[in-house]
Amino acid sequence: MGGGTIPHRDLFATYLNYVYTSTLATSELSKDQISKLNQTQFTQHIGKEYLSLAVLYVLGERLQDTKFKNLIVDTIVGLASMISPAKTWIAPDRAMITIIYEGTPESSQARRLIADLSTGYTLDSMKSFLGFRLEDYPRHFLRDLVIAVRKEASIKINPAKRDGPSAYYETTKDAQDATPLLNCGPSNGVPEKS
Repeated sequence: MGGGTIPHRDLFATYLNYVYTSTLATSELSKDQISKLNQTQFTQHIGKEYLSLAVLYVLGERLQDTKFKNLIVDTIVGLASMISPAKTWIAPDRAMITIIYEGTPESSQARRLIADLSTGYTLDSMKSFLGFRLEDYPRHFLRDLVIAVRKEASIKINPAKRDGPSAYYETTKDAQDATPLLNCGPSNGVPEKS
């Protein structure tokens, strides 16, 4: 485990600490200290915490410790609720997503949580902030993300229906003069016979 996650030797020690104290001690900083970090420090700290929590969740999955896994879920949601100095929140990154998806079964609620948290990103922000390339993410995550986005989208009005077709018109002179090849009006998309 590199890059800020809990080293293997400390992984089980963290779990044993939980067993004896019913608390999860992964952060060296208090919430107050975290709130005083600058944007870069905040992002790095939350990212390291997410990685540690992902590794611990997989340990909890292997040990089948539901209470432990639920405490980790509480902690992940708490981290996701923290607002950075730039007034944003930090969603799970590719490393955390990969650890969760490679270490849990398809039925894992942690997978659903990660997908739901990831719906907070627009595609453009995923590309710029995460270096988003589809092939870099677990296939099942992408499927779960599409499902989560569709579920979220079903609550809102579809933009195409709300804005109408003119919102999608081209702005060049040729496009303004063009006529549709099909009459998709009252005939429900079926062209009229000539």
